[in-house]
Amino acid sequence: MAARRAILDELRSGDAAVVVFTDREGYARPERRGDTYGQGLYLAYDDPAEVDAVWKRAQAAQAPVVWELETSEWGNHRFRVLDPEGFEWTIGTLRPGLPVDR
Repeated sequence: MAARRAILDELRSGDAAVVVFTDREGYARPERRGDTYGQGLYLAYDDPAEVDAVWKRAQAAQAPVVWELETSEWGNHRFRVLDPEGFEWTIGTLRPGLPVDR
């Protein structure tokens, strides 16, 4: 029997939901420049502990790490991983457009 792949999946965290679709057609992706492709999905959380919890889940799932969990110089507690199809997911506390507490 051939391996089965999800055509789409729903990811939930609290009240937020994201639906992702498979890349079954093998679309071309940009080349990596440095440590990233320069595009992907960003999920923002209010609490660094929530980011830590998602990091632990990503580690348990053996997601390939692009950026290790860290707090950036501008206060974004974040990490970046690849999903099974190679798309980048960044999870952090920065909310674009809102002031950063320091």
